[in-house]
Amino acid sequence: MLYGDGADDILSGLGGNDTLYGYGGNDTLDGGAGNDLLDGGDGNDTYLFGRGDGQDVISSCEWNPSKRDELRFKAGVTAADVAVRRQWNDLILRVAETSDQVTVKNHFYSRDGGYPYRVESIRFSDGSAWGGADIEARMIIATEGDDALSGDDMSNVLSGLGGNDTLYGYGGDDTLDGGVGNDSLEGGSGNDTYLFGRGDGQDTIGGWDRDPNKQDVVRFKEDVRPEDVTASRTWWGALTLGIRGMPDQLTVQYYFANGSDFNPGGIEAIRFADGTAWDAAAISMRLLKGSEDSRVVISWKAGL
Repeated sequence: MLYGDGADDILSGLGGNDTLYGYGGNDTLDGGAGNDLLDGGDGNDTYLFGRGDGQDVISSCEWNPSKRDELRFKAGVTAADVAVRRQWNDLILRVAETSDQVTVKNHFYSRDGGYPYRVESIRFSDGSAWGGADIEARMIIATEGDDALSGDDMSNVLSGLGGNDTLYGYGGDDTLDGGVGNDSLEGGSGNDTYLFGRGDGQDTIGGWDRDPNKQDVVRFKEDVRPEDVTASRTWWGALTLGIRGMPDQLTVQYYFANGSDFNPGGIEAIRFADGTAWDAAAISMRLLKGSEDSRVVISWKAGL
């Protein structure tokens, strides 16, 4: 464990799983190899990270709107080498083709308009730098691989393309499209739209929103008609929507959960390209009774 003081300190952990704390001053912290915990304390601090440095965590809280903390990647790590994702309030940056990553704990945590845990900039060995807007923009760039894409409190459009992706919208009225692959989708708070179509695999909509005024929607793509859709209830209380003759399936977790006079885990409507719309009451009627004039095939699981 290494500690600074009120001056501008340079703390280097070398090998091992180190804890570095800078206290006051504009400090520079380099954990070196190993899984290190870094906290610059007060001041405008710089955190160094590079290939072979393990899995470090930056955790520093400072309620100073003028602070300017920076994460600086070492020689040989460019912006193109770094993958960005959000996990809850944490920012995770991983170096390509390695297990090396640095996590900025609570980077996205905000209160009273401030971000006390945030690093204000990320700088690379080629001289390029990311600010806050650059970081958020890179969290919604997808590939054909397995991506973890995150929005923010604005209204985001998240598209997973190929791979088994995880999409999380956070706040705002988001649109989530997992694309090809078995994807996990969660819009967070707000009125969110989930897109699904032929060839999109077996996707799952998760999440739990206690806002009784929310209006989440599943929107089937143009190649899916109402008569193509099958619906069923699972034994654990999820709603599944399949496409006739295809292995594709969309599962809405917690759809049948009880939330007094509203459904905290459900969607409020299913819409089709031809203008057909099913609201929650229509979905329930089709599942409970079946309707000769409905254009949905109902499969009722035994024991429910």
